[in-house]
Amino acid sequence: MKVLLDTNVLIDYFAKRDPFYKDAYRLRVMHEFGDVELWASIQSYSDIAYILRGTVDSQKLQEAFLASLSFLRVCSLSQDDLEEACRAGWDDLEDCLIEQCAKKLKRSTY
Repeated sequence: MKVLLDTNVLIDYFAKRDPFYKDAYRLRVMHEFGDVELWASIQSYSDIAYILRGTVDSQKLQEAFLASLSFLRVCSLSQDDLEEACRAGWDDLEDCLIEQCAKKLKRSTY
């Protein structure tokens, strides 16, 4: 089963925020046992770097990003995806872009 992780779940994982880190880590364990295929949107990484700047060392965060590529697959977005998301008129564009990734994964373009 493919599981697309929301940016907030990834923030909990990378920042090791209590009490949510344990749940985010459980997802990684599920991946290790082959129960799920974990996915993240490419823009989540830049959002996380921006949000965690000042609280997590940038170099360490980038190292954690690199390490995460061993268990997270990355969904990229295109100009068409952004256009569709903007036309959808959601109040939260980030959530709508995550939805665009989910649509891509559902169509199995990866």
